[in-house]
Amino acid sequence: MDTIFTFLSEHQAFFLGVGLLIINLLFLVATVLQLPGNWLMVLAAGGLVLWGPEPAMFSVWTLGALALIALLAEIIEFASGSAGARLSGGSRRGAVWAFGGGFAGAFLGTFFIPVPIVGSILGACAGAFLGALLGERNA
Repeated sequence: MDTIFTFLSEHQAFFLGVGLLIINLLFLVATVLQLPGNWLMVLAAGGLVLWGPEPAMFSVWTLGALALIALLAEIIEFASGSAGARLSGGSRRGAVWAFGGGFAGAFLGTFFIPVPIVGSILGACAGAFLGALLGERNA
């Protein structure tokens, strides 16, 4: 029994690295489903830096660079969505209304649909649709 604990303690960094890899692959799937997978990856790496073994598997500078890459990815995603809306005939006013409607819908959906995550997502989708519809109609 003592040899199992010795083996696990000697290879702790390896098992934590494999676990982080598996979790980040799940978060990558979440990104494909339009969930905040990039930020969940940053949080998972930050948790490993804070609560992982000493010395840390990577430095705080690496974690900062990871957060910067996630921020740049969000900016690129936002810009490409705006460009796609512009190419398909959407106006700036419609985009602003859709953005506001998405926030309002997510907030209201949380309270009107009592299922924890489902209400927020459905509310955000409905709010963004109605906001874009009203924004384009008034433009």
